Amino acid sequence: TILATDNLEIKIPNSQIGVQNISNLSRSNQSRVKQTLRFQFSDMKKLPKVLDAITAEIQKSCPKVITDGSKPLLALLESYECDHIKATAICHFDDVSPQSSEYKVCRQEVIFAISRALDVNGVELAIAAA
Repeated sequence: TILATDNLEIKIPNSQIGVQNISNLSRSNQSRVKQTLRFQFSDMKKLPKVLDAITAEIQKSCPKVITDGSKPLLALLESYECDHIKATAICHFDDVSPQSSEYKVCRQEVIFAISRALDVNGVELAIAAA
C-alpha cells in the first residue's frame, strides 16, 4: 500500500511492483510541471513565437525553474489532432519537492505564465470538440 499526496491509500499488487520502476517522490528535491496545450489550426503561423514566449515567460516568472540545461525547459508542438494542434510545455524546479505546497504554487505560476504568453500573442487555446 502506498500513501498518495492526497493521503489516499493506493494498493498495488506485488506482481506489478516487481516489474516496474518506483520512485519515492517525497525524497526528491526536484519536480516537473508538464502542461498539455491545445491550439487552433488558424494560429499555426503564430505558434513558433507563442512557444518561445511561453518558455521565456516561465523562466521570467518562476525563480526556481531550472535553466542551466540540465533539465528541459521547453514548449513544443507534438501533433496534429482532429480538432487542434497539440503542444506541451515542460519545466523542472530545483529545491521544490513534488509533495510540497510550494510545488502547487510553482505549477500555478506556470499556468499563469502560459496565459500571459498567450495573451501577449493574441492566441486562445482550442476548445475540445463535442
